Amino acid sequence: MSFNGEAFHAQVFSPGRITAELVRAIDASRERVDVANFSFTSEALRDALLRAKTRGVSVRIVFDEGQYKFLSEMHWFRENGFDVRLTKGKDGSKGVMHNKYAVFDGRLVVNGSFNWTRNAEKNNYENALFLDAPDDIAAYLTFFERIRDEAREPADGDHVGPRSMPDDFNPAH
Repeated sequence: MSFNGEAFHAQVFSPGRITAELVRAIDASRERVDVANFSFTSEALRDALLRAKTRGVSVRIVFDEGQYKFLSEMHWFRENGFDVRLTKGKDGSKGVMHNKYAVFDGRLVVNGSFNWTRNAEKNNYENALFLDAPDDIAAYLTFFERIRDEAREPADGDHVGPRSMPDDFNPAH
């Protein structure tokens, strides 16, 4: 399938390939990247989202509140001015926001088992499915808006400390 001049395979597997495909999709995005992700520790994906934001692409992120609490990599996005929202799950008292998908320019979706983490790329068997059918995109966008509307902005006390932040996650700006 084609997206903004880039060709994508419908299915991608890791270890070793999904991050590169996601970076290409982010770099090809011209208007908006909407991310719903349970966990996030990938420097390559962080850098791609920062490049997108720097060139004027709207980047909106919904993270799981429990993961955000401990992962400094996720807190980094708030510290760097990204539009971040947090949610616990469907009723706010139990469950998690366990989605792992993104919508690029309202024209391409990626979904699958892949958390946007170093571990998922290097050590796990993971999958990602790229979709460009309008009805699939509409469903993912509708669901993203729903969970984003139900989520809340992070507060100062939501992040209690680092759990796994390597030195290379804090790039000099």
